[in-house]
Amino acid sequence: MKKLLGIVVLGLLWCNVGFASEAGGIREPGTDEKCFYVFERENIFKKKFLPKVNKDKGVFVTYIGCNKYYDDWSWEYSFRVHEFRNAIDEAHQRAYNLCAENEKPKYNLTGCHLFSIDDVIVWGKDAAFVAKVEKEAKAKLKTKVAKKPIFECIEGDCNNGLGTATFSNGGKYVGEFKDGEANGLGTETFSNGRKYVGEFKDGEANGLGTETFSTKGDKYVGEWLRDMKHGQGTETFANGKKYVGEYYHNKPINVGRFVYEQVLPYWNFITQKDPTTFKRLTFNKEKNIKTPNVEKHSDLNKGKTKKFRAFSFEAEYEDNITVEIFVEYEKDKKDFEKAKRIALYFSRMYGRMPHFLKIYTDRIYVHGIGKGSGTWFASGTKREFHLRRGLCLNIHVTTEHSRCAVIMAHELAHVLQQLTGVISPSKWGEARKLDKKKYCSKYAKTNSKEDFAESVICWIAVRHRSDKITQFDVKKINHFIPNRLKFFDEMNFNMYPM
Repeated sequence: MKKLLGIVVLGLLWCNVGFASEAGGIREPGTDEKCFYVFERENIFKKKFLPKVNKDKGVFVTYIGCNKYYDDWSWEYSFRVHEFRNAIDEAHQRAYNLCAENEKPKYNLTGCHLFSIDDVIVWGKDAAFVAKVEKEAKAKLKTKVAKKPIFECIEGDCNNGLGTATFSNGGKYVGEFKDGEANGLGTETFSNGRKYVGEFKDGEANGLGTETFSTKGDKYVGEWLRDMKHGQGTETFANGKKYVGEYYHNKPINVGRFVYEQVLPYWNFITQKDPTTFKRLTFNKEKNIKTPNVEKHSDLNKGKTKKFRAFSFEAEYEDNITVEIFVEYEKDKKDFEKAKRIALYFSRMYGRMPHFLKIYTDRIYVHGIGKGSGTWFASGTKREFHLRRGLCLNIHVTTEHSRCAVIMAHELAHVLQQLTGVISPSKWGEARKLDKKKYCSKYAKTNSKEDFAESVICWIAVRHRSDKITQFDVKKINHFIPNRLKFFDEMNFNMYPM
């Protein structure tokens, strides 16, 4: 028997963290009594989850699921740190995504639902109960954060002037004080060997300063914000390595050759709640045609084909935009109503794309049967793209829609670049060159075409959905691909309905 399925996340919350609700499975407690019994029977909550709870440091969130036979499970965890703008939301999002996108298909789970928050089981409870538990957790954390080490003034004026104070945690501060806090120039030493010399504000390192670690041999010289490396700085390490560049909340911005391993894998910046320009769907006829047979990207240039049996629909949008949508069906299983629901789902998703991406595509092929249904790809010669329907169609999983919408925008960007003449190859190439081999994602390094499509996604996120992503992501994208971003800015694309 495998380990219990429970995707768990520890989100560290220090201050100013909101508790926004999410639709669908996120923050949705489970109600299946049989699934709950599996966890109760194995005493998993006490054995696996409670030992990881640390209210002094953060909020611990778990999501679980069972297969229909209640006999197969596993578990894993992820960690979210305090500098995320909405750490609790990030914790829920990450835990739920890991369960829904990795464990659910792997173990044939019937769903992924919220199980516990810290030491409180919320399974079977309503949304009001969940909100209450989160509110209490937040209040406790704020209380912990508000408590500062007790200090004793041993020399001088530790209220408004120059003084020396020792702290209950073994630290010592020598320097300027204002209103009983370190304010101005000073030196702070800690029991662990850390030493900071520089500017202080409200009792924390704020401004220019130098930090050294006697035990590690590391040293940082640069800008600080609320006791975190933030801004321009230089860090040298005992192993001889050196970093010079910009920091954001202790994280170095200019590290690596690309921003992401995979572009925007978990960003909910195109959702089912967003407006769509979709107007109506009309059935055309049944068609038997040949399409590329692509199970993986390496098949794209092999010329393989398959017989594609489909219902054909025409989707109409505002501004007289139309697109033909083909939905594949099995040879002996013609389910028109199901095909229509699938066509409607992707028609509405397409309507959420910005205007400049959806005015050039003529056809969308929705694969779902046998070989050829394994990947998404755009045709290099026709204004069309092919998608895999099984990745996206659980309407109760908001991340499925968002993930597929991002991939759809990526494929539409291929159509825009390769088949319209709108994009100047020379100007795009110059923008890439100016960014000096930095990329938005690892996949963008594949070639100029993938770089273009991935960069479009990052541009949309950072310019038009920056409130949906972390500010660290915004800073990193702006740092890595500034000339690509400028290239898209100057295109003056019509973003409606975003």
